[in-house]
Amino acid sequence: HEELPPQRGAARRAVRVVFSPPGIDADEVIIDLVASVPVHRPVLVATSDRRLQGEVRRQGANVLTSPQLLGLLGRADRRRR
Repeated sequence: HEELPPQRGAARRAVRVVFSPPGIDADEVIIDLVASVPVHRPVLVATSDRRLQGEVRRQGANVLTSPQLLGLLGRADRRRR
């Protein structure tokens, strides 16, 4: 998988953007990433894919649907104005 380069001066990123390699299912990359995070660290996965929701929940991740994430982002955007 390919990650975006870290931003200069950024302490700890709250959002991780990763692209799956060509020919590799992105859901499998997400499942592997969640599995690689220590259990004491919180993980939030935004997806409306029910199979993926179930897989990452079994590994201890919290899940938001895509509409829920967009709603939260919209609220955050309105607060900044």
